[in-house]
Amino acid sequence: MVVSCTKLPSSHGCLLHQTLSGIRNAINLELRQRPDVMLEIFKSRRASLREPAVSALSFGLNTGCFSTKETLESFEIQGNKCWVVFSRHQNVQFYRCRSSACGGGGAYRCSGADVLTPLWAWCDASFRDYRITKLELPLPANCNCVPVTC
Repeated sequence: MVVSCTKLPSSHGCLLHQTLSGIRNAINLELRQRPDVMLEIFKSRRASLREPAVSALSFGLNTGCFSTKETLESFEIQGNKCWVVFSRHQNVQFYRCRSSACGGGGAYRCSGADVLTPLWAWCDASFRDYRITKLELPLPANCNCVPVTC
């Protein structure tokens, strides 16, 4: 299962707004039909409304890697585009390594160690009977300098 976060170019602003508006409407409609999911989402994590979607660039003194801590808002899975439902409330965060080079020299690279992270997402194609489903995604929980094996 590959997670790739994608962003549309800013030139698609109007189209993006219309698309996101339609997605919000579809999410709200399904949540009205499935109040149990709404309850599950809001009891599962604590909100972090003050934390930005992307934190400042940081450098791990112990790891030798530059990284940013980000909030997952959308991703692709099995060729389907998905959006995290109430992304700020679910507060699904991951680390993005900002450089492949690290303090270990040429035989090392910066890499994130994945942790399975549960979340509720609305996908443009349903995996089961509904478009909102609970998934577990492997997301980088850190950014470390690791040896390269050939």
